[in-house]
Amino acid sequence: MNSSCLRFAAPLALFVMVVACAKDRFPDEEAAATAGSGGTAPATTSATMSTASGSGVENTDLLCGDGDDNDSDGFTDCKDFDCKPESNPLLKTACKGDGSAEADDAKCDDGIDNDNNGYTDCEDFSCSQSANVTVCHPENTDALCSDMIDNDENGFTDCDDFSCSKNPGVTVCK
Repeated sequence: MNSSCLRFAAPLALFVMVVACAKDRFPDEEAAATAGSGGTAPATTSATMSTASGSGVENTDLLCGDGDDNDSDGFTDCKDFDCKPESNPLLKTACKGDGSAEADDAKCDDGIDNDNNGYTDCEDFSCSQSANVTVCHPENTDALCSDMIDNDENGFTDCDDFSCSKNPGVTVCK
């Protein structure tokens, strides 16, 4: 092998070794998804690792309704992805809507799709478009629809947000 090949072979071998080690250390997303759908959970996932401040799991009706961040991921109960009914079919009661309207601050900030329409909290127009709800930051004025900020935190900024572009009171998006 000539010397120019050796210059590239060593870094390539190191890269392959790092990738292989990382794959063994961090389980793939498919295995994590399988665990949430009744499959066998991998030995070390973020959902099952023990932590100093919690049990390391937040995926049962009891744990998803106890007011604690049991898996220490920064999200409590129904605001935790592991407690969402669509990601955890084993939940029977916790975080499932009861069909009631989402039209006040408490229901628009609880992490539950209370009215069972597929939209949770401020993603639901019942919350984001309600004058009675203050926990959602609406994007509904000319100033807010031209400030280059996703004020309502729905992933759409200014005129790309239907709150601006479909709002008759907003003129900057016309």
